Amino acid sequence: MKKARFLSLHPEANPGKLAALDALLLVYVEYLKACVEGMLAAHRFTVAIQDRRAFFPPSNALSSQIAKLAREHAVAIVLGWASSNYKVKLKKRVAAQFKAGLIDEPMSIALRTIGKHSVNKPSARVPQEALDLYWSWLLDEAIVGRKPTISNRCGMRMSEMTAVLASPKGTTLASWWLAFSHLNAGEPRIQLPLAGNPYVKDVHDVSKGVLARKDRLGRWRFEVVERREWKVPEPKDDQPRIGIDVGINVMVATSDGRLLGAQLKPKFNALYDKVVAHRANRQRQGLHLDSPRLAAMESRLTGMVKTTFRGQTHPSRRSLPPRWSHPERAIPGTSPGQFFRCAHHRARTVEPGAHRGRALSPHSPEPGCGQMGVLSGHGLGNGTSNP
Repeated sequence: MKKARFLSLHPEANPGKLAALDALLLVYVEYLKACVEGMLAAHRFTVAIQDRRAFFPPSNALSSQIAKLAREHAVAIVLGWASSNYKVKLKKRVAAQFKAGLIDEPMSIALRTIGKHSVNKPSARVPQEALDLYWSWLLDEAIVGRKPTISNRCGMRMSEMTAVLASPKGTTLASWWLAFSHLNAGEPRIQLPLAGNPYVKDVHDVSKGVLARKDRLGRWRFEVVERREWKVPEPKDDQPRIGIDVGINVMVATSDGRLLGAQLKPKFNALYDKVVAHRANRQRQGLHLDSPRLAAMESRLTGMVKTTFRGQTHPSRRSLPPRWSHPERAIPGTSPGQFFRCAHHRARTVEPGAHRGRALSPHSPEPGCGQMGVLSGHGLGNGTSNP
């Protein structure tokens, strides 16, 4: 398992350099949008590497390497969107159409083959009629929802050919610097100072590829992948264990009877109701983009969950025996904020204190609870989750 690390801009970064990065992002996003639209218009899930330069429109503003990365980005966006829609919606639609007798078995097999393997061209097993029918469903917003939306928040891919992370020794402003190619061809790369990540000490500890994007508030964030491989050791049978149940009415309930974070839900409910009402009001007025006020309220929701969760789990960690794992690891694959918000609607119907007095088992999580795990001295084991 590898971890993503986030780097932010140094507060004393030169505004002129930031303007150059903003200009590059605008051109990159426009070209990315054109590439995605071209793939959808041509009914293509993927484009082979050797065919991309001829298939996609050229870019006069971007360098060849940046345009190459934008084309790769477009292929990843369309392929991910199509694969997700097949697994979530179209696979069920094919089964329903076959069960209702609207399509025969060969057509059903062909449609499943297209969705599962992202088939672009007709063959003996996949006729052109099946391709046309599948794409008519995939592009119908009444069936699958919106098409891929390209905005400034999609980010900008950077490789070692277009950007380099370095730690120069001749400056004391910042220990991390990003040198990136820009729109002015033939000129040296622009150097941007970055605020380092406390979990990464050296630029050689992260990948050479960088994803540069802006958050809701317009702040730049640079995402890298840590090179170090994280391995979760298997717990030993003779070590003590404790069940950790991450819930909604209380954020954390342990098998020894402790209830942590019971004060969060009322505050979260009050702010969440304001967000829902404000968003519904904007939609009635035909305003589908978030306002600064709505974005700030959403950010407060996430911050509220993170602050409460860490404030409760860090003290509980100190009370555990030495070398016990961090309780946050009881939520595999998601952050506390994501888990809490996804389970919010389901949990609002649960009576307060529903966890109290219940025994926690790693093999039989409580109905209505989200994630269950067992912590030992060497890591998380026997973790299960409700569907």
